[in-house]
Amino acid sequence: MSLNPCLQTPPPAPVGREIPDGPAGSTSTSSEDLRAVARKRIEDRRGFIPHLVSYALVNGGLVMLWAMGAGRAIFWPGFVLCVWGVGLLVHTWNAFLAPPLTEADIQREITRLQRGSGRGREASLTGDLPRRV
Repeated sequence: MSLNPCLQTPPPAPVGREIPDGPAGSTSTSSEDLRAVARKRIEDRRGFIPHLVSYALVNGGLVMLWAMGAGRAIFWPGFVLCVWGVGLLVHTWNAFLAPPLTEADIQREITRLQRGSGRGREASLTGDLPRRV
């Protein structure tokens, strides 16, 4: 476990589920699931600011090292800026833009998997494959 809070990752939280409770397709979300989703989103948002600050400080330092160096033939901090920037963009998406997962999403994926490759794929997902002897 790292002492740096920017490098610590929280354990995965359960994803929210919509639970049918009425005949007309109406749904309600259980309070436990709402709490878990809310907690995960808050953790992602709180983790974003330290991630952004560390990105700016470390990469700013790398650019300063490059600027003070002799020659400056290639802008090598650009590699770190780009790769780490992708990670920062993914964190931004997960913390602020990604919609929460619903039971309808899960059911749609299960249906797609069942239709996609027949009994063989479904059996492999449920563990019903024949055993080798």
